[in-house]
Amino acid sequence: MKHLTSCSTPFMIRASMLIILALGSYARAYDNAHFYRATNFFFFEPRFAKQNLSSFDAMIGHGSTHHSRPKSKPCGECCDTALLDICGFHNMQQLAVGVPNKDLSNPLDLLITQLALTPARDLFGQYSICGKFSITELTLSWMHNFTDNFFVHLILPVRRLSIDCITFRDLSPTSDPAPNINTPIWQAFQTSFNAILARYDLSVDPFKKTGIGDLTVFVGWTYNFQDTELLDFIDTTVRVGVIAPTSKKQNVDEAFSLPLGYNGHTGGAFSADIAVGAFEWLTFGAHLEATIFNKKNQTVRMKTGLFQSGLIYLAKGEAQVDLGNQLVAAVYAKADHVIRGFSATLGYTYARQSSTKVSPCDSTTFCPTIVNSNDCLLGWKMHTLNFFFEYDFTRDEDKIGPRLGVFYNRQFAGKNVFKTNMAGATLGVECMWEF
Repeated sequence: MKHLTSCSTPFMIRASMLIILALGSYARAYDNAHFYRATNFFFFEPRFAKQNLSSFDAMIGHGSTHHSRPKSKPCGECCDTALLDICGFHNMQQLAVGVPNKDLSNPLDLLITQLALTPARDLFGQYSICGKFSITELTLSWMHNFTDNFFVHLILPVRRLSIDCITFRDLSPTSDPAPNINTPIWQAFQTSFNAILARYDLSVDPFKKTGIGDLTVFVGWTYNFQDTELLDFIDTTVRVGVIAPTSKKQNVDEAFSLPLGYNGHTGGAFSADIAVGAFEWLTFGAHLEATIFNKKNQTVRMKTGLFQSGLIYLAKGEAQVDLGNQLVAAVYAKADHVIRGFSATLGYTYARQSSTKVSPCDSTTFCPTIVNSNDCLLGWKMHTLNFFFEYDFTRDEDKIGPRLGVFYNRQFAGKNVFKTNMAGATLGVECMWEF
């Protein structure tokens, strides 16, 4: 980073107040690793060690997809998987199995019970569900060094998530013998499908939600080592933070609802960064972070039949949810200020989350083994290529150092994730304060 002269005190006070007010009103979190979009590369470089240095960054990106990458493709390796088949096809024939408190005097409960008693046949009574996922994401970041080495870091994501263009494709066999697509009980079920879901307070309508994520407050230590003959520098940074559950949670009565953060779970985060510079323009770096979440009692939809699959379940109850822990690792190469203020970064990011474990409070009604056989609880992993291009307008002796950039995150492999690439732009400002 180029040298910045100190800003005047009045300007510093006004700018600091604006930043503090903005973060106090809106800042909630940096929750980076999610199954529904390619992993962001931001904040993986070591922090510059300079007392009273402040950095503000704003990043906006967008992505959309019609496809997912499940653990195993239900339709074979040679075809794309429909977005909402991420947990497999949706077995409606087994929908009523194990559901508590059914009333067989109710025609809807009687209908789903009769369908469950119908002889099974490959793909009979199953849906493939197509849809379109979209995300627009704004991330605001503020870092401030209280000493040369110690700093704080606050980050705010604001997201708009949607799943629409939802269509159901009947996979039932068309040929004899029965049961097949023309079996009367299956036809009656499809006619009454929405009424059955409404009886169990469940909707398959399009989903749309806008809001903030979870608040993470990081405390960090950084060190820049330049007393070396072979290399330009060796920089290191470590961060420890707490993720607070301040985002909107998943609505269990909407089959395709997504949380805006980590669904009410508190987490502890740790990260470490290292970078080495050579030839006065080339930087190689690596990043490692881990997040551990707490267990939390929640009302959740649970699988009640061993052969149920997909995203649609009728039964819900209280359970202790142990959200899987996360690991993110990244490496990158950066051509730093190769043409005046222009820099280019190529990175690779690996992100994974362990499987979630659900422990029903009523283990008599909900069998824990069946509940946790749900493919939707399986962990996920993702491989992303990160492209970042930035121009630094800072000149020697400038009081403020502005930066502009563009990025593209290309997801090229993964399991149990949406195939969502992200593209967008960044704006950054560095300033040295004089107290």
